[in-house]
Amino acid sequence: MASWRERLQPAKFRDAEFFVESSEGELGRKTVLHSYPQRDTPYPEDMGRKDRQFPMEAYVIGRDYMAARDRLVAALETKGPGALVHPYRGAIQVSLLSARGPIESVREGGMARFSLTFVEAGDNKYPSSTFDTSAIVDARADAALTAAQGDFVDGFSVAGMSDFVASHAQGLVTAGLSALQAASSMLPDLPPGLSAFSGNLDRLGGMTSTLIRKPSSLASELVGLVTGLGSLFARPENALQSYRSLWPFGNNLASQTASTPARAAMVSNQNAFSTLIRVASTIEATRAASQIPFANTVETSAATQATGESPTLSEFDNYPAAISLRDDLAAQLDTEMDTAPDTTYAALADLRTAMVSDINTRGADLAQISYFTPADTQPALVLAYQLYGDATQDQMIVGRNNIVHPGFVPAGSPIEVLNG
Repeated sequence: MASWRERLQPAKFRDAEFFVESSEGELGRKTVLHSYPQRDTPYPEDMGRKDRQFPMEAYVIGRDYMAARDRLVAALETKGPGALVHPYRGAIQVSLLSARGPIESVREGGMARFSLTFVEAGDNKYPSSTFDTSAIVDARADAALTAAQGDFVDGFSVAGMSDFVASHAQGLVTAGLSALQAASSMLPDLPPGLSAFSGNLDRLGGMTSTLIRKPSSLASELVGLVTGLGSLFARPENALQSYRSLWPFGNNLASQTASTPARAAMVSNQNAFSTLIRVASTIEATRAASQIPFANTVETSAATQATGESPTLSEFDNYPAAISLRDDLAAQLDTEMDTAPDTTYAALADLRTAMVSDINTRGADLAQISYFTPADTQPALVLAYQLYGDATQDQMIVGRNNIVHPGFVPAGSPIEVLNG
């Protein structure tokens, strides 16, 4: 069995390392003493375990101590709870209760001292009033789809046109159905709804000659297929990627020149059709993003628990990933807004505002990414317990860093971890 010295861990708060000269603790129960008249013995009411506080005398030292001092100061002044690696107690989620320092002197050159007191951080389990930001995105998405269909009806028509205009319009529908078929092929497996979706594609393909003469019905059918595409995917992250594949739709279609009234109608039809596919897929991608569960931990679904399969690593378990998603969706919405008529522009702008608010709100508490270099080769579950106080996070460490064998996380090489 390892000695106590071997079990000591380097002290760290958030991403700032330091040394600990001494540490204390406070244990016991919270007790309220009730004294009653004409009663010799009081009644001690147990109010639960005392808040665990961790006072410690800390310091940074060395030729570059000022850089270490500044990192620790920044970590101490960062809002919210964070991960503390206590040299004697391991990883703990804490908040800073008080801090005194840095204390520096000429006599102790190259050193800065701190008197710190941390307190364990729990969840706020009391009721609170919050907006359902995902529901707001959902409602704004519905409004934007309605506006986009209206634009399509205004811009698409074969009435009174030559047969080649109608033939071109049918070709547009065929190209759109092929793109939707390709987007559905990105499924990781074959869900029950796929046959119904494919049936709808075939049904619509057999109705093109009729539907191109009914722009409102054609728009409704197309939007229904785009919306239904997302329901094929068990994970909204996968639906999002499928919708992304439709964003360039129309770029490979043959360009048209409005040299005659018939050619002008073909240009208008092609622009309206391509825009509807792109805008609808952008709207549904935004809706899918609002359904992605942001979490600092490994996701374990009910199905995974039942089958004993490995947990699924969330792509959006950290703040930078969430912000990248937000910016990507905002840029795509901006692109579609640039050429949208007023009604659709306003609806897309409202959707963009709701999406940004949703991701900012739900992603606010996500962890930042940092890097940690193990001093010794050790199992991922041991490292997970040291870093997070939760050995089940070993899958996250293995998955994020492509560790070959979870029993041997190599020493001396930095690994990517989530930081508080």
